[in-house]
Amino acid sequence: MKRLITVTILTILIMVTGCAYVSVPVISEPSQPNSSVISTVSEISETSSTGSDLDLPSCEFCLTTEYTFEVNVMTTSDWQSYEGSGDDEIKTFTLTFPENWIRDAADAPTFHDQYTDIKIFESIAAVKLPAGFDFAGSFHKENFEDPISGATVFEDVRIGTLTLADGEKTYAMVVQSVVPEGGGEIQIDHWYPYFCVIKDGDYAYCFQFYSLDDPTFEDIDGGLFMEIMNTFRPIS
Repeated sequence: MKRLITVTILTILIMVTGCAYVSVPVISEPSQPNSSVISTVSEISETSSTGSDLDLPSCEFCLTTEYTFEVNVMTTSDWQSYEGSGDDEIKTFTLTFPENWIRDAADAPTFHDQYTDIKIFESIAAVKLPAGFDFAGSFHKENFEDPISGATVFEDVRIGTLTLADGEKTYAMVVQSVVPEGGGEIQIDHWYPYFCVIKDGDYAYCFQFYSLDDPTFEDIDGGLFMEIMNTFRPIS
């Protein structure tokens, strides 16, 4: 009887102190939309912010690894298509990602989720803004919608402010629903790109997150993406 009581108490302690974890099925051969943006990104460094604390449990949504990117400076009139700026100017910035976000290759602009093997991030470009540029007024919802492909935009374009270590920066976020192109073993009816732009001085840094979760329900991924945007750090 005493042994049974001891085992029961230990079981309750394990249940109480255990680490909550979101389980995601492992899927291979992702079906991903074709990118129309040509982007040159190279990883300069990867540093872990976890230090020597190896006793912490694995956390899917903890931001642990800072990545440094180089992106070409380009021009755009609609934030959907980009052209070279006429020179070889490069801008560098960093973002911090969860540990399960894996870069596709050393110089790739894309990352995938190690649990689903599906693309989750893509770096695009830095845009040089002309003097007096109306950043907030340059985003038009209709530019991100396409009746032929079925792409739609949730709500309005979000314009807000990030409070970062080096000051406040304006950002824009456009959340779309699109039907992925291409085949493969994974069949995705819809996925949800989060197109994001952070304005830093005369430059705007463009990148895109991807989610499989409908943001009209519980937008957990949207919250994670905002946390990542708050780690933005311009280098040069």
